[in-house]
Amino acid sequence: MRRLAFLAAILLPAFSARAGDPVRLAPGRDGIEITEDTVFAPGTHLIAERDGTGCLVIRTDGVTLDLGGATLRGAPEGAAPDTLEGVGILVENAQGVTIENGRVAGFKVGVRAVNAEGLVVEGVDASGNFKQRLQSTPEREDASDWLWPHENDEGEWETKYGAGISLNDCKQAEVRRCRVRHGQNGVLLTRCTKCYVYDDDFSFNSGWGIALYRTTHSEVSHNRCDFCVRGHSYGVYRRGQDSAAILVFEQSSHNLFVDNSATHSGDGFFLYAGHETTQRTGKGGCNFNRVFGNDFRFAVANGIEATFSEGNVFADNDCSGADHGIWAGYSYRSRFLFNRAHECMTAGISVEHGHGNHYVGNDIRGARYGIHLWWDKDREFLGSIYGRTQNCSSSDNGIHWNALGGDVSALRLDGDTGTRVTFNHLPSEMTRIQFLGSTRTKEIAHNARGRSLIVENRTGRTIDVVDDIRPPESYLLTEGPVNVVEGPPPPRANPPPPPEAPPVRGRLYVRLLPTFPSGRDQMRIDEWGPVDPRETRLFPSWQAAAGAEARVHLLGRESFEIVGLSEGVTAEPRQGRAPATLVVRAAGDGPALRPFRVTVATGGQRLTAGGSVLRMPWDVRWFGWDEATDPIAKPEAFAALLAGEPAARKTVDSLDWPWRGGGPEGVAADRFATLATSEVGLPAGRWRLRVVSDDGLRLFVDGEQVIERWDRHAPTEDVAEVDLEAGAHTFRLEHFEIDGWAWLSFRLERAD
Repeated sequence: MRRLAFLAAILLPAFSARAGDPVRLAPGRDGIEITEDTVFAPGTHLIAERDGTGCLVIRTDGVTLDLGGATLRGAPEGAAPDTLEGVGILVENAQGVTIENGRVAGFKVGVRAVNAEGLVVEGVDASGNFKQRLQSTPEREDASDWLWPHENDEGEWETKYGAGISLNDCKQAEVRRCRVRHGQNGVLLTRCTKCYVYDDDFSFNSGWGIALYRTTHSEVSHNRCDFCVRGHSYGVYRRGQDSAAILVFEQSSHNLFVDNSATHSGDGFFLYAGHETTQRTGKGGCNFNRVFGNDFRFAVANGIEATFSEGNVFADNDCSGADHGIWAGYSYRSRFLFNRAHECMTAGISVEHGHGNHYVGNDIRGARYGIHLWWDKDREFLGSIYGRTQNCSSSDNGIHWNALGGDVSALRLDGDTGTRVTFNHLPSEMTRIQFLGSTRTKEIAHNARGRSLIVENRTGRTIDVVDDIRPPESYLLTEGPVNVVEGPPPPRANPPPPPEAPPVRGRLYVRLLPTFPSGRDQMRIDEWGPVDPRETRLFPSWQAAAGAEARVHLLGRESFEIVGLSEGVTAEPRQGRAPATLVVRAAGDGPALRPFRVTVATGGQRLTAGGSVLRMPWDVRWFGWDEATDPIAKPEAFAALLAGEPAARKTVDSLDWPWRGGGPEGVAADRFATLATSEVGLPAGRWRLRVVSDDGLRLFVDGEQVIERWDRHAPTEDVAEVDLEAGAHTFRLEHFEIDGWAWLSFRLERAD
């Protein structure tokens, strides 16, 4: 009997309870099933769970699991986030379950629910679960980091990207007052109905803060989803890689989004009808959603993106500081009301192939374009199932009561027909509106201008403009066939009132405080995702791979000074205020391999980073190629081209050319080739070579090919390791560019 009691104590969880009280649980193994109200014992409970069946499992109706402030961990703290596995708490086929008051970390999915009607997840911190290691660096983007939100019918979002909380096929579930930070995804709602997500914090995730897939009639309100971002390096690249604060995909309709803070993300709000609509049926979409009073500022790509969908309403949202404030391609019969888009990089509102939309009361200033509507001959897409099923014209839109500014033009219509433009205010000192292509307007009237307005008509048809709201000493100028109809001001017409946001359950004040360091330049992303700009740290902290220079990024808000630096290298700037980038170079002239350590004093701390710099001379030759010397189709002719006289030649200390849409001086930006050769003395050991290319690449070391990616591709890093003896070694790199972006960089670092 004593032996049985001893084994039971080891193999079974510890329970203790009085009659009528919840069971007290100190879990000691994986797969415990909770069948009655339970309270966790205090402390941290470390239990590995690898097969996704759940560390704790609830399949009984009405059970409350109170974590009691304790932590359930699936892996030790400090484990690499991309190695995390399993599910912390699984709720399956049970109604009225509550999970509350504790932390779940170190899993692929923290809390997972399947067919759990009436589930409540409250006060749970599911931070620190799975996230992918990013291959992009501050110096260059890696295409492998792009997300793929288009497939989730088989649970691909969970299996590929993980989540803090994931609800599947749930009705009337609530996620409230929870926190999920420093993972990849905050909360996923897949095939859910009438669910409520409110008063939560899903910030600083590397994928999506809140993501909906085939989810309808649900409410998302008063949540923080700031800095859910990847694919951004200020001043270098900015594509977001389909990250978003709020993601709405694949037939997610009739949902309500109110008063969320979703700033500094890939997209603030990303809505897409789904492949069922665009590639299989041509029907449906993410329709009749209402998006009110949200903060979508400083998005890498779009404050709001909403495409291929009908009847959505976007009102009183702030989309300032994005690339496009609102991008709504192929949206129709939707309303864009009283939104703000200040200082966007490209446009306040951009819509291609949109019809029956209304743009009312929006405040747009500081972009290249205010509102841009257009149609183009996208024959491939217009011939698809969607193009054959839907009206894909740009037509019958209404643009009323907006304040419009734009550095190039406040309003640009290209191929748009039947649109009315009335009672807008064009306040700039000089404002231009443009009509291009096959545009045929229905009415341009009662628009108030600033000092001067230029109406540019490049359609070849006469456009009538009613000019009846004119400030004193103002001018209207025309370019092209414009018929100006002058008259007295119209009877006083008041704009419609802004719509009121629908009532919601959330109450938390979520907006960033004015003192928070805001702006696109405040987004910093390391190998694991976004970093809080209020942190003080160096990254990469060690083994900064470099060519002739290494860049170490200092985050924080304090002044700094370099107080320690290895011999044989220089570092600039020596002092200043964070955030800053420290550039480390080898001192002197000629080939040099220099390991380094740099120590920075800032904010009462001493931070150290290290790596190596390698200055190796390269003889670089560039060539133009054509069909006769195509590097893929005509390899022998291409080899002969590289053996001939180059179009341009240069000697450099490192290869680091993110040409993007351009190319090297002396050749065309497309269809050029690069041949770079170098000889350098190296110590014996194992060496790691990193090359980023767009497009084709071959790398040879001492005549032996070590890397080949001889095809068309986006900027991609290839890595190889070689063992080298002490002495001189030769490097030969062959590269070709087809068109679009061009990129070539080389790094060499110790691997032992």
